[in-house]
Amino acid sequence: MIARRALLAVAIAALVAAGVVAPAWAAGLVTAPVWDTGGEPLFVRSGPGTGHEVVGQLAEGTEVGIECQTEGTVVDGTALWDYLPDHGGYVSDRYLYTGYDGRHPDLSECDGAEPPPPSGDIRDRIVDIAAGELGSTDGWSYHPGQGDPSDAWCQYFVNWVWRAAGVLDMFGANGFTGDFYHWAVDRGLVRDGYAGITAGDAVLFGTGPSDPGTSLHVGIVVAVHGDGSIETIDGNYASSVARVGPFLPGNATTHEPGDVYAVVSPTPLSETPAEPPADPPAELTVNGNRLTEAEAANVRWIADNTVPRIGGDLDAAASVTWWSLKEGVLGLDNPHEFSHCDNRRLGPLESCAPECCWQVGISAVQEPTFDLARTTETAERLYPGRSADEVLAHTATYAGYPPGTPGYDAIVNSTGAFRNSWLLRNHGVGFVLNAPQVEAECVVDSLSWCYGTGWDTTARYAPTKAAALRSIDDLRAILADLV
Repeated sequence: MIARRALLAVAIAALVAAGVVAPAWAAGLVTAPVWDTGGEPLFVRSGPGTGHEVVGQLAEGTEVGIECQTEGTVVDGTALWDYLPDHGGYVSDRYLYTGYDGRHPDLSECDGAEPPPPSGDIRDRIVDIAAGELGSTDGWSYHPGQGDPSDAWCQYFVNWVWRAAGVLDMFGANGFTGDFYHWAVDRGLVRDGYAGITAGDAVLFGTGPSDPGTSLHVGIVVAVHGDGSIETIDGNYASSVARVGPFLPGNATTHEPGDVYAVVSPTPLSETPAEPPADPPAELTVNGNRLTEAEAANVRWIADNTVPRIGGDLDAAASVTWWSLKEGVLGLDNPHEFSHCDNRRLGPLESCAPECCWQVGISAVQEPTFDLARTTETAERLYPGRSADEVLAHTATYAGYPPGTPGYDAIVNSTGAFRNSWLLRNHGVGFVLNAPQVEAECVVDSLSWCYGTGWDTTARYAPTKAAALRSIDDLRAILADLV
């Protein structure tokens, strides 16, 4: 900033010499022009902080009189705010040219200055500011004038949002998430585990802060749900600012490149507002049977993710959810990587022999039923603007194979039946293609594999056709309520 102020001093001296800048002010006031706003108006606020009410605005180049200075929320690296008596409020010293980087020697501390907003307001502002950036792809705009435009920018985005919201002494040295973790540890801002996680927190993904191979990504928490799942707004998520989730912090690979390894508070933990105890999630009952914890979590995931992806088609969603539920797939902790060849479970990166029945993914769809051309067309239709490779990359990531892992590379670069199986493991593709099969075979017709009591989940959700139809109706109502 010193260099910029030195350059501006020449221009201001020229304006004074030309009689453009008026020097006459009340005794005791230090005069300064509004500068470096990029032509935008400078807001005058009722207190020294961005959370205070706007009481006026000043055009770039306007000469003002400063009575005193005080500390407030940080704006572009400075916490200093200047009081302008003629305008009845405060402006950030960042946008006034006083000739000094920091406090002016002729200005005293403002007595009785309105204090910065409480930390709870900072959290609200973090969420609001992050939401205002959704869809942005200009990662360079969040850099602090450092690095390279091609750098990963998830950490720069968090730095920018927190700083704009008024977080003091904000980390801004570089874009490595592991350094952000150590900055937070030094200030007592790191939570122990996931308890008390709150909107406005930052969550770090990976296994630890050691290096870029272990500290993979960071996002800002914007919602916390009763079942412990969270939603985040992330910078550099598929090269844009995006809302992600809901997902469980300890099982975040459904949406993120790794699980959450640390939670960072924007304010000292002693100042963090206590969250009221969350109500436990309502029990879900299908055909008179209470869903297990895993089954309920997966049904909620389908409501949050699959129903919107398939255009809100509750009939298709309910029938395929029932099919997957009675097949036992929704009882798995990670149904996305599910692979079953005849009567044998396969590893998620294995292939089934061509002559065998191969059932895959959260939709429990049969791979041999659909050829690669059809699954590719369906994937690209459900994800407009994305190639099949990009859909596979997305699917691999939420199935637990983040970028840079051998599994991710194997899935994205796959061919033939294995590629077909992973396109079908995409929840949207699997549901869209499997729904007509389930409805034709089990709702309209009554094929033998649709019902029975041969294993526990079929006995609970499909012992007879009538029970299966009740289960589908129950699931349709549950999904409609959750969406």
